[in-house]
Amino acid sequence: GTKVLVPAGLIANAVIVPARTESGPALFLVDLSDLGDAERVEVRTTAATPDANLHFANTAATLLATGDEAIAWAYDRAVATQCAAALGTAESALRITADYTKERKQFDVPIATFQAVGHRAADSYIDVESIRLTTMQALWLLAADRDATIEVS
Repeated sequence: GTKVLVPAGLIANAVIVPARTESGPALFLVDLSDLGDAERVEVRTTAATPDANLHFANTAATLLATGDEAIAWAYDRAVATQCAAALGTAESALRITADYTKERKQFDVPIATFQAVGHRAADSYIDVESIRLTTMQALWLLAADRDATIEVS
């Protein structure tokens, strides 16, 4: 089969692949270092990410989960990883903003010294820390094979 637009498919060592089997949906772990007759085809994106289309043929795979359990398992982990990516983006944006407000001057003083700017920055810091806490809680619960429905949502 073929899986299209696999994030980091060009550089990944392994991927989790959803597939339909005779007994319903299932998730498989595929080791990309031993593709057999399979191939990776680069997909060019506007974000210049190392995405790929993966074409599988006679490729070994390890069954991870089946049925509705498989979908829930994959969904929770996919959302948690997107939360981690969003956390990194938010941290970077906050750092860039803090640096900018220290350098940018109005009336010959850094705008970081203005109360309104400081309050907005403090609110953003609290938001980033909230994202961090919830993301870490979700990842810890998932790693411990515990229910993370609330944290993931």
